[in-house]
Amino acid sequence: MPSRAGTRVLPVAVVTLVALTYAAVVVQHTAGAYVRGESLWAKGQKGAVIALARYAETRRPADLAEAHRSLRVPLADRRAREELQGAAPDYAAAARHFVAGGNAASDAHNMARLFPVFRRVPAAQRAIEAWTAADVLVDSLGMAAAELERAVAAHDEEGIAAMLDRTYALDRRLTLLE
Repeated sequence: MPSRAGTRVLPVAVVTLVALTYAAVVVQHTAGAYVRGESLWAKGQKGAVIALARYAETRRPADLAEAHRSLRVPLADRRAREELQGAAPDYAAAARHFVAGGNAASDAHNMARLFPVFRRVPAAQRAIEAWTAADVLVDSLGMAAAELERAVAAHDEEGIAAMLDRTYALDRRLTLLE
């Protein structure tokens, strides 16, 4: 006949295995959410470049507005990362930023909560470093959009061409970071 200690070990072992399995599934799903978020980021950046090129051609305000909408994705992601890298992160605020960047609301909380863990993983560290470097280029893309808008308003064809060249150069640099 098994001892009382033996009969307690089995339920504890089962509960422990279930908890570890659940944790592994959550971590794997959240890592996938980050990968999906990277895709949203890249699509947002590319969408902005395409919309700016279209705006340079059509001069339609709707195309410029589309560029600004597309840039919201990388900008929201940046705000989430900055919140999470602060001294006292607000996980709820970071989750709201992730959602504003197009991530699924069901993923955002775990993305925020697991960021401190993920950023200790070398591959994730490299991704965070690339995103941080890209932040400067995304800001430059936003400035190019503003300069392009001014050139269009002034009917400055040389300025439009220069801003379009700058936009494509930024796109190439951002693509390398992706």
